[in-house]
Amino acid sequence: MTLWDQLWHSHDQVKNLLMCALPTSSAGGSSSRSDSHKTQGSGGHSPRPPVYSTAQKIGLVLGPLLFALVVMFFHPAGLSFEGRMVLATTLWVAVWWITEAIPIPVTSLLPIILLPITGVLESSAVTAAYGNPIIFLFLGGFMIALAMEKWDLHKRIALSIISLLGTSINSIVFGFMAATGF
Repeated sequence: MTLWDQLWHSHDQVKNLLMCALPTSSAGGSSSRSDSHKTQGSGGHSPRPPVYSTAQKIGLVLGPLLFALVVMFFHPAGLSFEGRMVLATTLWVAVWWITEAIPIPVTSLLPIILLPITGVLESSAVTAAYGNPIIFLFLGGFMIALAMEKWDLHKRIALSIISLLGTSINSIVFGFMAATGF
């Protein structure tokens, strides 16, 4: 398995992990990307390359194209060179995130490459932002929220508050306040 295949596999694992807390539909109408590039033939040893959708192909070209267009042709009066470079980088990353043209973890590393190359920030300043304690605070909060949703703890807390306080409008509003306070 090549590095690129491992990145897509990791991308799919993260998406599946994040989707585990969401309710599943019994219709099964949605197909995931992982279905489109499972192993085939020769005992499952050689994975088939991922099948790119039209949106992914467009995004793969559109991201760098928007970057180049902003760098070359977008010169508003009050925006500095560094501001234009940050805007161009943001557009490139946003297009690749939205279209999933390449694995999202790889896309998230694009500013580490582009911002120092364009002269906006030193690489040490860019990489330091990835280790900010606030990032880990949010990460921990999202993990706790996923665990609560996975085990329906949020429903049990809500039902406990309603059974304790009652169903009048005032008590429900107070219940919202009490639940968000803890």
